[in-house]
Amino acid sequence: MISILSIDQKWANLLQVGARYQIHSCFAHALNLIDERGQFATFLSADFPNGPLTLRVNTLPKATLEALQESAIPLQYQEQAGKGAFIAPGLCFTFSGETTYWESQLPIMDGSAQQPSNIKQSLQASLQLAKSLLPVRALDDRVMQYIYETLESQSTQLISAIVDNNLPEISRLAVKQIGLGMGLTPSGDDFLVGLMLILWLNPKRYQALLEQLQVTIEDSRTQTNEISWWMLNYAVSGRFNGWLQDYAKALVLADLTAQKKAVMQILTIGSSSGSDMVTGIVAGLRVLLKDNTMQE
Repeated sequence: MISILSIDQKWANLLQVGARYQIHSCFAHALNLIDERGQFATFLSADFPNGPLTLRVNTLPKATLEALQESAIPLQYQEQAGKGAFIAPGLCFTFSGETTYWESQLPIMDGSAQQPSNIKQSLQASLQLAKSLLPVRALDDRVMQYIYETLESQSTQLISAIVDNNLPEISRLAVKQIGLGMGLTPSGDDFLVGLMLILWLNPKRYQALLEQLQVTIEDSRTQTNEISWWMLNYAVSGRFNGWLQDYAKALVLADLTAQKKAVMQILTIGSSSGSDMVTGIVAGLRVLLKDNTMQE
């Protein structure tokens, strides 16, 4: 029996007895599933953060899960002795009285609590810190060099388009970012997640922009991997993993120590996903520094 340590409250609310989850992909620290409606869900090992449609477990038996995947045997949600469980032959992930229920919550940065000069100063300090923590990329591969040169060029244009509130241009550039790169979550997608985290700190100011991005992401579903598309879909709806939320809270509080801790955690995500997300955060901070309405 494997214990479920925590689960996204929204997923817990949706669980139905008999629901089946097909295994999409399996790694040492993560199990990605697809439910009968085509929605993605994830099991993560204990040392990773909570997140949208995610639960954390104390162990992931990779060999057993890979055998189930190869045989196309799904996990099924059932109730046993009054407790919920995801079961398959030789496997049982079980809820307990110690399971915690996580909710995605973001703070608001509306500028009302600080003087404009203080806001600008704290944002500049946060920007410099995030930039200093980004690892130097070894671009000895021509494909990766092209990807990151393209990402840098487009991100500069995207920052200008956001500051100018040019929604058609924002949509055009976002489409070019989606699916840019390699792996389960391409660099362009991870970048957009980091950027949208910052935009969601002032949803009233960026409401029209976020609504436009939601349409753009919905229309771009075939441009990227399924897992990555769901990540973008959650992000544009204001739902981010726990480490990204920790960074957002630290940013609003202007707590550089907590920001550094959160960034260092984010950087451990994937081979380059974390650094791509932080690059998106850096772009978002540059947007805020150029946006006069944040400092009036």
